[in-house]
Amino acid sequence: MALLFCCAAFAATPAKKNPAWSDLTPEQQQTLKPLAGEWDTLDAPRRTKWLGIAKRYPAMTPTEQKRVQDRMAAWVKLTPDQRRAAREQYRKIGKLPPAKREVVSQQWAEYQQLPPEVKKNLAAENRKKADKLEPRKRTRTANNNKKPPVIPGPPAPPPPPSPASVIPTSAN
Repeated sequence: MALLFCCAAFAATPAKKNPAWSDLTPEQQQTLKPLAGEWDTLDAPRRTKWLGIAKRYPAMTPTEQKRVQDRMAAWVKLTPDQRRAAREQYRKIGKLPPAKREVVSQQWAEYQQLPPEVKKNLAAENRKKADKLEPRKRTRTANNNKKPPVIPGPPAPPPPPSPASVIPTSAN
């Protein structure tokens, strides 16, 4: 009977790896409030990541908490392509040697200190550069000038022997 009671109690509180918004504690919901609208569309690894942040949140300083809230709010506003680009940029920076990572960090800190109008001008310049670097599409002429691919086939038969290399046989 006691075993049945223990099993029932354990089954009543399952540890969900992919909890719905309504399954979160009020503290988690408060911390992750910027994500409320899209929580149910997040995959399990993303939810786990955000839950880890919510778990560390109470131990953060008020400044760190504000930074986390601001970043969450900014993240929600990004398009899927912008999020993908941000993740890729994060991976690239993570692969840099520590010295180069420090340089990037310093450059970012300097950029953050710039006035908003200077940031807008830099962003416009970067968009122009990116447009110039886009790969060009092939024109019809370029496609017509391409040589057809060489498809390997069976080896060619050996050439017939030349008349000079034929040895005459005696006709006795």
